[in-house]
Amino acid sequence: MSRTEAPILDGRDAQAIVRELRARLPAYLPGWQPGETGPGAALLEIYARYLEALAERVNRAPDKHKLAFLDQLG
Repeated sequence: MSRTEAPILDGRDAQAIVRELRARLPAYLPGWQPGETGPGAALLEIYARYLEALAERVNRAPDKHKLAFLDQLG
């Protein structure tokens, strides 16, 4: 029996998320244009880090559920 790896559901890192957030800003917040540094940039980076941590947890979910299933089988 071959071992299959769980799929990566979201492979983005924090920097990729920041790039996507900056690309989507004009559609959601047309008046806000944060610079490369400063409080606006820090806010985007903090939010991106939280999203990255959430994506890491989502990516581990299939393995976690597989282990829970095997544990119930005994």
